[in-house]
Amino acid sequence: VPPLVLDVRTAREVAEGPIEGALAIPLDELEARIHEVPRLEPLVVTCRGGYRSSIAIGVLERHGFFRTRDLRGGY
Repeated sequence: VPPLVLDVRTAREVAEGPIEGALAIPLDELEARIHEVPRLEPLVVTCRGGYRSSIAIGVLERHGFFRTRDLRGGY
């Protein structure tokens, strides 16, 4: 099963270059919208440069998501 891409870039960044098939939830909204992230799918988390995606991994892990990977270097 291919992983779901979770894009934690801002809405403005996503509008400039969306990732087809990705679930886009800005990092600053992730905690409040955690219920939108599928629990049983493997996730690859990305942002523009890699910093926010590493923070997002921590948020996800605090909520019990452990099938996560960080796309190093960002999108």
